[in-house]
Amino acid sequence: KEKSVQYTVTLNEKSHIVDLSYQRLFEFLFDSYENIIIQHKQLKELEERYKNLFEESKSIMLLIDPVTADIIDANNRACSFYGYPRNQITTMKISDINTLPRSELYNMMNGAASNQTERFEFKHRLSDGELRDVEVYSGPIFTRGKNHLFSIIHDITERKSLEVQLLE
Repeated sequence: KEKSVQYTVTLNEKSHIVDLSYQRLFEFLFDSYENIIIQHKQLKELEERYKNLFEESKSIMLLIDPVTADIIDANNRACSFYGYPRNQITTMKISDINTLPRSELYNMMNGAASNQTERFEFKHRLSDGELRDVEVYSGPIFTRGKNHLFSIIHDITERKSLEVQLLE
């Protein structure tokens, strides 16, 4: 005589009591395990794709903590543009680069974090002291268990210079 076991299975937040033989229980667990493995692989591939999009992008990208102003991450292009290696830039605050007074900078980060404002123009200081005009598109993103600002930065120094020349 085949034995059976009664289990409560939760699918899509709905509980169902099912009567499973040991064979069906094994098949159910094996199928569930296979699905977990497949989903884990898909998640890893997705993480790798987005990591590569961030790392290899030709746009300057920073991940910033809007509460502390810490630069959490910087892509290769940002490191090249600002002139800092990643291990140094990720110990800095955005206020080390942005020339705005801290209180004004924090107000703007709060605006970006709450989706009130997404486009900004700033002056950023490079590692050699040179000032560059930048256009920043920034918005909230939840990553690493916290809310951060994902910022895409464009160097508009040349454009600003041409605008000034046209006005003269």
